[in-house]
Amino acid sequence: MATLDQITGIIDFELADLEAAWSNSPILLNKNEIEFRLCYICKFHIERKNFAGINQNDSFAWTIDLINAKKPKLEFTNFIAVHQSCIENRQSLDSRKQLKYVKAMKWEFDESFWNK
Repeated sequence: MATLDQITGIIDFELADLEAAWSNSPILLNKNEIEFRLCYICKFHIERKNFAGINQNDSFAWTIDLINAKKPKLEFTNFIAVHQSCIENRQSLDSRKQLKYVKAMKWEFDESFWNK
């Protein structure tokens, strides 16, 4: 489980936290959900292999964000995978409604655009 270092203010995430964040993210119907997910903020795909802990300079690298940052609980149900550059573009600190709306829609990866 994630822990907060009270001195530095840095949250230390474990592998289980990463898995929970990934599984809480919206899926793309035509892509393997183990390898691809959707960033609920920008509506652009996320590749699992492009994790911010490895690729920090890539704006499309993903990291963990809190779904409800108003009540910042470090629980599996409150973690979500997003692009690290999208965190600053959140609409509100509590994204539960926005996430529910995004998950209710059907999303697909645009193969024709990427195969040009």
